Amino acid sequence: MRDSARPEHEIEIPQSFRELPRWWSDGTEWLDSLPGRIADKCADWRLRPGGSALHGSNAIALPVTRDGVLLLLRLTPPHSSFQLEIDALRFWDGRGTVLLFEHDSDAGAMLLE
Repeated sequence: MRDSARPEHEIEIPQSFRELPRWWSDGTEWLDSLPGRIADKCADWRLRPGGSALHGSNAIALPVTRDGVLLLLRLTPPHSSFQLEIDALRFWDGRGTVLLFEHDSDAGAMLLE
């Protein structure tokens, strides 16, 4: 039985993200676990997916809503400088950059405006 807090439909990871050269050396363990990681963060942070996943070379970003507010769930493989990214976003606090609402360093997850 599916957890009622999890999204009804599994999020599709863009094929273009799956084909990035980084996975040739990094392996696909994290990549393969993304749908579950997204579902877990959506449940933890009371999010509803609101569109297709987007990506850059290092992270996947999913439009989500919480309490009717449009936000962005960003996930990246955990790395040593992730905490520095969190610290910088906290320091800037939305001034000249996006506002950080939530973060989970161990999961490599951020919830952004």
